[in-house]
Amino acid sequence: MVSTFMGLTFDLFDSTLFTYAAPVCVPYLLGLDPDDPDSARITAMWTSILTSVLLVGWAIGGFIFGIIADKFGRAKALLFTISIYSVSTAICAGSFSIWWLVVFRFISAVGIGGEWAAGASLAAESVQAEKRILASVLVYTGAPTGALVGFVVNAIINVALPAPKYSSYSWRIVFAIAVLPVILTLLIRLKVKEPERWKTSKSDGVLTDALHQPWFPRVICCLVLSCGALIVWWSIQAFIPYLSSYLSNGDTKRKSDYVIMMSVLIYSGGIIGSLSVFFIAKFMQRKKLFLLFFSGETLSPILCCHDSCYFFAG
Repeated sequence: MVSTFMGLTFDLFDSTLFTYAAPVCVPYLLGLDPDDPDSARITAMWTSILTSVLLVGWAIGGFIFGIIADKFGRAKALLFTISIYSVSTAICAGSFSIWWLVVFRFISAVGIGGEWAAGASLAAESVQAEKRILASVLVYTGAPTGALVGFVVNAIINVALPAPKYSSYSWRIVFAIAVLPVILTLLIRLKVKEPERWKTSKSDGVLTDALHQPWFPRVICCLVLSCGALIVWWSIQAFIPYLSSYLSNGDTKRKSDYVIMMSVLIYSGGIIGSLSVFFIAKFMQRKKLFLLFFSGETLSPILCCHDSCYFFAG
């Protein structure tokens, strides 16, 4: 469970780094003039493209490494995926064009998506059935925790290394730090064993089984709902710097304050929301519980028109 928690923490740590590096690295790689009125629009467009690439990579990685984890083992898949996303994100630091950044972000996203698939299975199969809710809560709290750490690391670098807004090196340092999760792979290699449930239930037809009754309708339902949830969350999180610019009306000091406030609210809200599931699940059925949180996330884009509501989005 510790390795899976750390894996998810570094997942969102790596993913979140781009959110705060984008307003600097995208204009630099495109060679945009900061005084050009179109610069902000073009930067926002490429941020949307790169965020979409991230989500597509997540989906592909989850599908591919879900099969690999079933076939060759959860711990082995976890080891490989963490190596992929940490090294790929670090390589983003060496991007010399926007298209290279797109490629590296996609490869990193494949690893992140694969880690979620392998990590979730490893955690669920490593505990008794009656403790799965607690295990899932503790593991998935790693996601907002990692996002919060990513924000803090980026803020520290920007303060410690003051540079022009369109610096050629500050964003590279932010991405290079992402290589740290490689250390986690050593822990996995030495300590984490395959769960007994996987050893006793290995099957070559896992994917085929999932596409037949009674699982197929449930698989499609969960897929659609998960897609909607991720689109909403990333639509809010990825544009924190740009929403801050809009709300601050061009005031640099107020923009910085808005970025800090929104980031802390959305990530702390995510941590509290994850932990609250364990207590609410004792009194509410799983479907109703999911509907409650999913409804809240559906309303969050409307609520986020006011900055203080980012807590509920998290």
